[in-house]
Amino acid sequence: MSVAKRKREVQVNFRVSPEELALIEQKMFQLGTVNWEAYLRKMTEPSMERSCCNICLNS
Repeated sequence: MSVAKRKREVQVNFRVSPEELALIEQKMFQLGTVNWEAYLRKMTEPSMERSCCNICLNS
């Protein structure tokens, strides 16, 4: 997709430890998703804040 057609034009990159990556992948598997971008956007939505915290705390 060309840059002109993108809704989201800012790219975010960050580093995680191997343990953090494993936890993220585990949570994605539990939720049945393989799309990193969609998963991370969903986890930053205010409506998901409480659910995300509960998922992390219940690990």
